[in-house]
Amino acid sequence: MPKRLHLGTIIFLSGVVIVGSAVAAGAAPANRGGQGHRGGSVVNSVNGVSTAGTCGVAAVAGTFTVVGKHLHIVTVEVSTSTTFTDASDPSPSFADVCVGNYIKAVGTSSSSTLTATSVAVLAPNLAKIKAVVTSVNGVSTAGTCGMSAAAGDFTVVGKHLHIITVAVATTTSFTDSADSSPSFADVCVGTDVKAFGTFSTGTLSASSVEVVPPKTDHLKGVVTSVNGVSTAGTCGVSASTGAFTLVARRLSAILTVNITSTTTFTDSADPSPSFADICVGDTIEALGTLSTKVLTAEQLIVLPPSQHGIEGIVTSVNGVSTSGTCGASGEAGAFTLVPRHHSVILTVDVTSTTSFTDSADPSPSFADICVGANVGALGTFSAGTLTATAAGVLPAWSGGGSGHSGRRHHHGHH
Repeated sequence: MPKRLHLGTIIFLSGVVIVGSAVAAGAAPANRGGQGHRGGSVVNSVNGVSTAGTCGVAAVAGTFTVVGKHLHIVTVEVSTSTTFTDASDPSPSFADVCVGNYIKAVGTSSSSTLTATSVAVLAPNLAKIKAVVTSVNGVSTAGTCGMSAAAGDFTVVGKHLHIITVAVATTTSFTDSADSSPSFADVCVGTDVKAFGTFSTGTLSASSVEVVPPKTDHLKGVVTSVNGVSTAGTCGVSASTGAFTLVARRLSAILTVNITSTTTFTDSADPSPSFADICVGDTIEALGTLSTKVLTAEQLIVLPPSQHGIEGIVTSVNGVSTSGTCGASGEAGAFTLVPRHHSVILTVDVTSTTSFTDSADPSPSFADICVGANVGALGTFSAGTLTATAAGVLPAWSGGGSGHSGRRHHHGHH
């Protein structure tokens, strides 16, 4: 079994033997009398003809050339006494030496000529490559594909950014798990492929090509814009395509998510979810294929807002920081507080649906939230603001502050 050499994205299955420098230079070591020099490389002409596939004639003398080390051209002379070996031919001869073949020759060298006593025809240099297609038949437009049952070529970018051409013949076989009758038409710009064949001078002549299914990525993040609009609460449109951006937590980057006509939606708060449920500020899980910071979404899940709880001393109510200032019963508004063990000031938004608790008031409301009071709040948190679903007046911190709750003195009427 031939040895495999791993070179970046190309895996070579049998190495090319390069002509030795002594032959290429035409200088044999004096202590060997010019005997035993070995050469091995790709044949580039036979009997003066460089057309691909041109071969020698069995039992007839002749010559062929190879490119030696340092790009020197070496001529190999074949006589009727030269012996040949070829694992694929039980009766090997000069007819097995063809332009494009890999050979190894042993003989006597003089100047840039090797008089061969034996010639071995080597197995082709087999290689396997896995990469993304960058052009098909010379066209690099995204989505450009080959043609079924037709020859052609495509390019991929190998390791170290080398461009590699993959030649496709009518005999090349194709596999694609998404196509019951795969062909060159399944090879498109942007497709991830594996190709197997013989490699020479930057070109892989493919015997088989496999179209690799796209990898599904799973991202989670907060939506920052919808269809180019970043205003809070901006949403998509039901039953339409579009795009939104989100800050992906795993990648710490802003990505674009494209919505297609086949994208599915899930939202526990909506029995008929759609793109209209994707809004700026929402937390989203997205599944799809990711390429160059663009994810084409197969499925989108709107996550319920995370609940956060905070406790601290109220420092202002509706923008007023005077001690004893309180909210108004039955009204929306906001207050700020300093959480315990923290020096940051947070804003708490009160809505018409916020519920209140206060052990000293049988009918608690926003009017119980006063500057100086110790308050706990529960709700959804974003950018330094907690939108409260519930807020409650708590006992004063023991040993802290002024020793009182800071609440307004009242008799339960607000």
